Amino acid sequence: MCRTLRFTIFLLVIVQAVVAFTVGVQAQNTGVIANDPIAFIGHGMLIGRDGKIIKPDIDFIEKTQDIYINALRARLTEEERATFDNQRTALFKDGALDRRNGMLAKSKMIEWLLKRSGDLSDGSLSGKNSLMKQLLDYEDPVLRDKKFTPRPDLGQRIGAAGFSPIVFFSTTNFGAAYIAECQANGVPTPPDIGSSQWTLSSYDGNNKFPQLPPNSTTSPPGNSGELFLPTGAQVYVYKSAAPEGMCIALPRSANPGGGSSNSIYLDGVICLGKTTSKVCFWDNQAPDGPGEPGPGVPFPEGTVTPITQFAGGADLFGGSGGVCTSCHAGENPYIMHPETPLSQDALPSFPTFSTQWYDPLVHPNWPQNAGPISAAPVPGSCGGCHSAGGPGGRFPLLTSTLSGAYCATVLNNAVNRTMPPSSPGSLSGNAAVQSFLALCSQAQRPLARIENTTLNFGDVEIGFTFSKGLVVHNDGDANLTVGVAVQGSPDTSIWTDIGVAANVTIKPGDPPLVLRQEFKPKAPGVASMQLLVTTNDSTLASQAITLTGNGVSPKPLDSVLILDRSGSMADPAGDVNKIEALRSASQLYADLLRFDPITGTGDKLGFVKYNATNSDYMPLGFMDGALRNAIQSNFMSAGAIADPTRIQPSGRTGIGGAMQGGANMLASSGSDRNIAMVLLTDGAENESPFIGDVKDGIMTGNPRVKIFSVGLGFAVEPGKLQSITNVSDGYHQVVDQLTGTTLFDLESFYFKIFTNAAGLNQVVDPTVLVDISTLNPTVIERARIVTSDRSATFVILDEPALRKFYTLEFVSPKGDVIQPGTTIGGVPIQERTNLNHRIFRIVFPDPSQASEYAGDWMLQLKPNGRWSPDSVKRALADSHTHFTGNLTPYTGFVPIGFMAAVTTDYWLDVAVSATTYLPGDEVKINARLSDRGWPAPDGKIKVVVTLADGSQQNLDLRDDGLDGDTTAADATWSGWFADTGKAGNYKFLFKAIGRNMRGELVPREDSRFVTLKPIERTPRDPDGGPCVDACLKCERCRRQ
Repeated sequence: MCRTLRFTIFLLVIVQAVVAFTVGVQAQNTGVIANDPIAFIGHGMLIGRDGKIIKPDIDFIEKTQDIYINALRARLTEEERATFDNQRTALFKDGALDRRNGMLAKSKMIEWLLKRSGDLSDGSLSGKNSLMKQLLDYEDPVLRDKKFTPRPDLGQRIGAAGFSPIVFFSTTNFGAAYIAECQANGVPTPPDIGSSQWTLSSYDGNNKFPQLPPNSTTSPPGNSGELFLPTGAQVYVYKSAAPEGMCIALPRSANPGGGSSNSIYLDGVICLGKTTSKVCFWDNQAPDGPGEPGPGVPFPEGTVTPITQFAGGADLFGGSGGVCTSCHAGENPYIMHPETPLSQDALPSFPTFSTQWYDPLVHPNWPQNAGPISAAPVPGSCGGCHSAGGPGGRFPLLTSTLSGAYCATVLNNAVNRTMPPSSPGSLSGNAAVQSFLALCSQAQRPLARIENTTLNFGDVEIGFTFSKGLVVHNDGDANLTVGVAVQGSPDTSIWTDIGVAANVTIKPGDPPLVLRQEFKPKAPGVASMQLLVTTNDSTLASQAITLTGNGVSPKPLDSVLILDRSGSMADPAGDVNKIEALRSASQLYADLLRFDPITGTGDKLGFVKYNATNSDYMPLGFMDGALRNAIQSNFMSAGAIADPTRIQPSGRTGIGGAMQGGANMLASSGSDRNIAMVLLTDGAENESPFIGDVKDGIMTGNPRVKIFSVGLGFAVEPGKLQSITNVSDGYHQVVDQLTGTTLFDLESFYFKIFTNAAGLNQVVDPTVLVDISTLNPTVIERARIVTSDRSATFVILDEPALRKFYTLEFVSPKGDVIQPGTTIGGVPIQERTNLNHRIFRIVFPDPSQASEYAGDWMLQLKPNGRWSPDSVKRALADSHTHFTGNLTPYTGFVPIGFMAAVTTDYWLDVAVSATTYLPGDEVKINARLSDRGWPAPDGKIKVVVTLADGSQQNLDLRDDGLDGDTTAADATWSGWFADTGKAGNYKFLFKAIGRNMRGELVPREDSRFVTLKPIERTPRDPDGGPCVDACLKCERCRRQ
């Protein structure tokens, strides 16, 4: 019968102590003491060669000390032996030390010997000596109930004899650096030991391991042999949501649950990061210094102890807890005990498995959890449970590395005493099982693992580059040698970077070998090439690798703008009437769309207008010259906003029906086109169907549609707008007033929506107030273009009526002012002017001509001296913009907007999210930089947060694995924003600066809004139907 247990269903007591630090090479079994009675140690226990727990009485400890002293002394040089003999004689002369004090002194003598004769590479001899020294702290080392008091001058005598002075149990803090290392690798940090964040685990009403009296040979019911801890133990568990994972603590004492009078003499902690599969270990040890042997530090049960006072990483090396990973091997870091508090039955909701084979962060000389072993040698009687995805998990690679603790104790006892659960020990004579056990004596060996034998780049747009990695791991316990070579003669103009290797060595525990491969298609169609990987792993001597990708033409965009023409759109929003602002933003969006007159293809645009009712205003059509003229002269003309048959504001607000109309217009868009719906509204909906009635159906009918929503004015319902975009891949934006530096916010919103929907990345987006009352030129902004960029779209925004007072110059990195007909690398710059905007679109030549375009593109303003308050008043007499405030054209200040976005290989992706979207909710912030699809960790990202009250705060995102960041240096920056007590809208402006593969600094910007307030209720009359009061400001509707 297959139990629902995790990894070693082997139910051994040996839940090995706990450690962690960096990965590295394996321990080498040199310098072993031939007659050493202790096979290994773990969790405060001495384990014999037969795999059984040793009861460490005074006689046993003294005998073992003498064995160690004699063996280590024999390894000294003649001069060192003479020194040692003289110091020992001085220490014990005149019989000054009784037996117990003399044994404490011997522990320091052994330390002295180990420093000169050498320890095993895994520090295990130091660990054994450290544990025996800890046991000698008790009058009875077996019972561990009453402390032994050494003579007061013992330390002084030891030091005077020439050995290191004895250090009795210290309470110095440990492990801060190790905790940071674990956090950076996505491993949860254990809460303070003894705090309420830990949960006491129990099984069938029992929260303790079956505890045997020290001299008892009676077995707990249902088990044969001494399988459980000889001293009491309890299991405490902690589940972490961010990062996802868990921790298990195993405090051991003479009287578990006995309260403060009970002393916890050992408490090991193991924490697993589920996403990263990294594991960290701690123990309540007190090393004399980093890497120095350390004894345990007992503490009263119930005491709240910070994990920083536990040892971890290098501090555990040579400590009394033993070599943790010599037992904790396999699919899972935890060794589970069925029908106990440490069983999967007791922990059904805890992530005892990670997403991958677990990787211990331990001292480099410790076993690195080599494996998994292949399925072939696993006995059929074991394979049902111990398989990939099975409840027992896969076995580790069995070699001499694990011949001691894991093989001799965990595996051997499982075979002979506990497995299978229905008939323990019945398979001990099985030939397949014995052959499996025999693998423990085989030599250490490499174990190659290649993550993917086919690297499929998918669809890559012509002219762009995408990268993927060929990743080779060494899951074994000996060095792996890897070679990667090209097969055949691939087209290097398509496969622009082919990663190869010659005799690269990957040590056990080292990071994998990652070779970047790049695909840059020049024409539509599939391309492929071959690599050959060779290794010194006899089970994977060679492996062919296929690289394949499909070049595709740029994906055109189908957009529908949903235009609010309700009565309130005639009202001002700051300095501009809302309908005028909508006209300007919609015209900009139309002018940004692309059309190829040669092929007759490109982007499409349609309009849906709505007030109480909705209708198709302009059918979806290609943005050719005819449609552009129709939009400018008809659909978005000055006459249109004054014509009741077109988009003159009037009536109520029926948003849901307009959304359905937009979705219907996009229904025929094929999968070869991107699709976007842009909704603008200035108020609360008061006509059915409502947003909540239609949004889910729209996404079900066309899940590819990106929905963007824009709120204009103070009367909008931002919670509903956010709920629309939360079900799609779009986002919402809100602005109350268009004035001063926010005058062009609506145009800016529509520009950002276009760039997102069309696959561009934003570079800059400022609006600044410029003084034209002087003759001093002003640089508005610089937009950095790099060789990663393939094309750029620049937009300049200003008030047309004021252009007579200044000149705007758009300047290339070479210092040339862009004029009509200017070319870059022989390609003409496209220019379009309309209403308040000018658009420049530039397709860049090959990076070999980078000097023609790479650098800062600058917008500067030069006043011409014609400004005066009266002249401005005359110029603005017929303008639709009515400037208010202190810094206006009347006082010499004009608003100028400058926006830039690029099609590029270098990307900034951003995301913001909350859990409840209510005031007080923490906002999760993420941003990622990538170059050709490859993580680009060399960068910094700052977020400027505009709070609901209009104040601003700066937040530096992190990529160090701390404070909300999952993994260090993975090119994903993260953070939390918690100052969200006020209900309203929060704007997050991302400002990134990174470095591409060519070493160029690359700036990027983007922004997102989050609304933290309850979603506004759908208006209903008292009987539950739609509110039908004709008044737009019906208080009964607004309050429901």
